[in-house]
Amino acid sequence: MSAITREVSATWIGARIDRVGQPEAMSITLELRRPGATMHLLLSAHPELFRIEECTDHPRNPPVPPRFCQVLRRHLEGTRIVGCVQPPGERVLELHMQGRDEIGDSHSVRLVAEFTGHRANLLLIGRDDIVLAAIRDHPREHQSRTYAPLTTPEGRLNLVSFLLVHGTTALETELRRRLQTHGETAFLQSIFGLSPPLTRAAVGWAQGAKGCPGGDPSDLVDAVVRVTRAMAEGVAQSCVLTPANGLATPSAWPLPGYGVEMMPSALAAVAEAYRIRRAALQSAALRQKLAAVIGRRQRQILTRIEKQEGELAAAQRADEWRAKGELLLAHLAMVPKGAREIWLPSFEDPEQQIRIELDPARSPSGNAQILLARYRKGRRAQAEVLPRVSEGMEQVRYLVEARLALEQAETIAELEDLESMLVTDGVTTEPRGSRLQKQQPPSGRHPTPPLHFALDAGWLLFVGRNAKSNDHLTMNLSRPDDWWLHARQIPGSHVLLRAPNSDRNQDRPPEAVLLAAAGCAAYFSAGRSAHHVPVDFTRRRNVHKPRQAPAGFVSYTGEHTLLVEPRRPTPTGITGPTPSAP
Repeated sequence: MSAITREVSATWIGARIDRVGQPEAMSITLELRRPGATMHLLLSAHPELFRIEECTDHPRNPPVPPRFCQVLRRHLEGTRIVGCVQPPGERVLELHMQGRDEIGDSHSVRLVAEFTGHRANLLLIGRDDIVLAAIRDHPREHQSRTYAPLTTPEGRLNLVSFLLVHGTTALETELRRRLQTHGETAFLQSIFGLSPPLTRAAVGWAQGAKGCPGGDPSDLVDAVVRVTRAMAEGVAQSCVLTPANGLATPSAWPLPGYGVEMMPSALAAVAEAYRIRRAALQSAALRQKLAAVIGRRQRQILTRIEKQEGELAAAQRADEWRAKGELLLAHLAMVPKGAREIWLPSFEDPEQQIRIELDPARSPSGNAQILLARYRKGRRAQAEVLPRVSEGMEQVRYLVEARLALEQAETIAELEDLESMLVTDGVTTEPRGSRLQKQQPPSGRHPTPPLHFALDAGWLLFVGRNAKSNDHLTMNLSRPDDWWLHARQIPGSHVLLRAPNSDRNQDRPPEAVLLAAAGCAAYFSAGRSAHHVPVDFTRRRNVHKPRQAPAGFVSYTGEHTLLVEPRRPTPTGITGPTPSAP
């Protein structure tokens, strides 16, 4: 925040606010103009994406501006930025604007952005610190309310504020007193102004890690002092930090224990970090949505199959009902009126008696007709229900493949392609998009490109990403002499192994290449977690797609089987070059 405040102050003080927009519920944009430059500054109070950043394009606004946007337009459009202030040590930015109202009088307002996690807020503050509007709360709740700035929690030392008032020596003395009194853990909890990652970095720098702002410290207090001075003096090496597990975050300095990508400015670091973060959150939301869709649909189909299998089990007695009905018709004179059952001799063996249950309210002929009607219904069920059960099992197989593709999807593009496939195949309705951003997969989009791996001696390996991608790879992008691999009798990706031109006519790929390809087929299958998986391989010319078969379904002949350990080769690119068709 300190670095961002200095950048905005250096670049946009004096800029005119031409237009205010509110493209999303918790975000606003300010169109800033100064001689020779125009920029859109976005401020967001989104609970997971709170930030300030420069926008490279013009964000699209809703047709009717929300009330907060209307208030901002009335008070901010036509004003100029005359100040950019960060309260010491706080995650707060204040933009001070000066202009003239409708009658030409001087008009001063402040736009306060509180980037405080799930309680982040944007507030418009007028004369006498009156809150004119807030993006998170209903504006009426703030009428005649005085703005109360955030304050340092009781008992904690605001590092930057103390440094600015009392100086470096006094700060070091106070910190050493607190460290001696509280011990390291309580000492770190008693200071204010360092984020948890920066606090951990200060401990690392004190223990010898390199990269502390202002030089290597001698101990923990020295590290905290150096960091505090760097913040107060605006020393920054803006970058994006990527933890081993977690979301990217912008930082004023590289911190030990993180992946680091250096950026040209603090605002650029914010834009890049939150682009990565937004994509990750979108992926997580879409992944969760698709998992729910697939699971719900699978449960529906399995319930239907269970009911149909019950009908089939009952239909297995069709021949028994026919035999009893015909037997009853042949012996109507032997059936007493009102009988509940009768034993009649079998046609095949007169010595064998067959028990027939009767409805005493019906005539003997009526009972016979009921049995024959059951027979006809059972035969129809056998003819009609069995194909539906088979179709249902194919749908379950399709959904198992879809779940596998979901588990193995690595990019938002793969998830969107999977969603598009599920929409096209009627598994779900048109996508409504996540709450972070509405996404509409383009109709007729091309299948996700296959993964691409380079193996030894010029051999290439291509891996389908979902059912449609498998179909496209096997049926459109392959050559007859390519080698085709698939985990045996379990859901998985189609894998294509292509030889260099000099080896295209070999009877069998080299053993190391074949094992790597088979291990890859096992890895991209439902058997990934097993120690060993059987994998079939054959020439692509032996693979055929049955007529009207669902996406990804093929039959093959001439296969050989290997038992291999699932293993992913080192990729040359997550969505590398698409294999060229013959």
